[in-house]
Amino acid sequence: IAFIDEIIALYKLGRISYLETSERGAAEIGLMLSRKSPEKIYEVSKKFVGTLSLNNFYSYTKPVISYLKSVGYKIVLVTNEPDFLAEDLKLLIGADDAIGLDFEIKNGEFTNRVENYLFSKFGKVEIVKKYIQENEVEIESSFAMGDSEGDIEMIKFLKRGVMVTNSNEMRKQFEGMNVFVLSRGDEEVIEAVKTLAL
Repeated sequence: IAFIDEIIALYKLGRISYLETSERGAAEIGLMLSRKSPEKIYEVSKKFVGTLSLNNFYSYTKPVISYLKSVGYKIVLVTNEPDFLAEDLKLLIGADDAIGLDFEIKNGEFTNRVENYLFSKFGKVEIVKKYIQENEVEIESSFAMGDSEGDIEMIKFLKRGVMVTNSNEMRKQFEGMNVFVLSRGDEEVIEAVKTLAL
């Protein structure tokens, strides 16, 4: 955990990019999981998520998910967290499906090998493309929400979405697109989602 804190500190100081931060973080998680049984890790993950509440997320999370589900949307959580943690978080926030970092399991133990590269620039978009194809999702009626550099290509691919950020650099990425780029104002985010869901 201490090394992950160091990685995050380097990012906050501007010494490494968001994507490098994610890649290094995934490698560290892989090392922590290495040679541990999945059952033990899943047990710890469930206990951890059991300590969380929706207060640990953006305050717009619950109203946005509730609204989207009420108008027939399926919610898929795509995160740089390990897949087993993503599954537990899915239940907490009320999502329908979850995709996270997939760590290899061999001979009943985790290895430190990541099998999908969500943390790369195009990682989330490749996962979303695969999910759309395998689940026959209508791309025209889909949109994405994000709050980091790792979400940019996913939102661009879907051509509609909400990016929650204060970064002017990220704002420029979506010029001329049907993407709401907003700061963390809850009402703005909820209204943008309602507009996209029409």
